[in-house]
Amino acid sequence: MVKSDFKFSTPKLIKLDFEINDGYEDNKKILTDNLNVSLNCHVDKEDEESASVSLEIRAGERGSEFPFFIHLVIGAVFKLDVKIPGIDFDNLLQINAPTLLLSYARPIISSITVQAGMKPLNLPFFNFIKQ
Repeated sequence: MVKSDFKFSTPKLIKLDFEINDGYEDNKKILTDNLNVSLNCHVDKEDEESASVSLEIRAGERGSEFPFFIHLVIGAVFKLDVKIPGIDFDNLLQINAPTLLLSYARPIISSITVQAGMKPLNLPFFNFIKQ
């Protein structure tokens, strides 16, 4: 196995907002239908093979029947060390970067919901190819 030329900095938690909604019942099933996931990419103008990428995840709404509201933003800097013919850096940023960031966000969200006395919200896989 060969190391990839697609590198990333240690992902950082940029924002975390969590609130339990009034009327939360312990037996409510937490559905992943209430998830909103979005991606933000900012390519470095001086180094076009480097970009700051953040993944924003929202679940529920304040004051809704959903057990809680959560808003999490996690990000990292992604870089392609060597320009490789046939490798599309934008494709890596749109597909590989959010997939990696999601893997860091998943245990944070699961842990917070458990620590709040709820069943864990285990984020599903997302298909970042189809947007």
